[in-house]
Amino acid sequence: MSLLNSDYLVYLKLLRPWQWAKNFLIILPILLSDSFNIEKLFYSISLFTLFSLFVSGNYILNDLNDIDLDRNHPEKKYRPIASGKVSQSLAKKIAGFLFLGSIMTTSIFYKIQIVYLFIIYLVLAFLYTKFFKFINVIDAVIISFLFLIRLTIGGVAVNVDITAYLYIFIFFNSMFIVYLKKNSILNKQLLEKNSFHKILKKQNDKFSFIHILIFLGLATNLSLILWGINLTKVFSYNKVISLATYNIVFIYITYRLIKNSTDAQLEDFVFGLFKDKVLLKLLVLILSLFIYFYF
Repeated sequence: MSLLNSDYLVYLKLLRPWQWAKNFLIILPILLSDSFNIEKLFYSISLFTLFSLFVSGNYILNDLNDIDLDRNHPEKKYRPIASGKVSQSLAKKIAGFLFLGSIMTTSIFYKIQIVYLFIIYLVLAFLYTKFFKFINVIDAVIISFLFLIRLTIGGVAVNVDITAYLYIFIFFNSMFIVYLKKNSILNKQLLEKNSFHKILKKQNDKFSFIHILIFLGLATNLSLILWGINLTKVFSYNKVISLATYNIVFIYITYRLIKNSTDAQLEDFVFGLFKDKVLLKLLVLILSLFIYFYF
């Protein structure tokens, strides 16, 4: 029995901690701020942890809502709720505890505006799950707004204003990720009898996911260039070279992600990303270039 299938890790799998990587957007504002200090960094990291637990409660609600779909999925049928390892009643109690615990703790140590943003996130996530999950484009827009809320929470926490350029980049990048996932599910042959797969096939017949991905990839790269230019007012020769290299590498990453989604490797974006060692090396490279360019 593998470690991840051990009984004592069932509840950890229920929380999907690997998905917490998305919440790094909460820490991003302080990292890019001129007012950076260790105290504010730990303040943001603590909020990251609280929000991650809060979002895990939403993942549980998603699993409860999608239990029938998951049971007919070749991989998701092994999830704790779908497999029956965690009962639905217990899952609801855990979700409630995560919601109340994280919100109450946040209300004590952080601004009330952040609590409001938590609630707005939950309402949007609920609307997505119940009404908009199967409506093309609208589903991606809502998920992108959930990413923007993460970024806003981080900015409000440390009193950092988020530029329009960063908001636009995160919005298009999030839309891009949503369609990578949808395209990956569409191309997964094992899912042809899955009802969600059938819905995606109809969506793709009307608006090709590949065409949408190409458009969103271009929009993401363009917004990245604009954000990069906006980051500094002084351009040296070396910084121009680093910015150009950064964007060339990012374009290749965009291409590789589209290819991986066509190969059905990005249904779970975080897992799919970490499985591609070349992508990970490229991400380290552009992170290094960004640090040089920005600082």
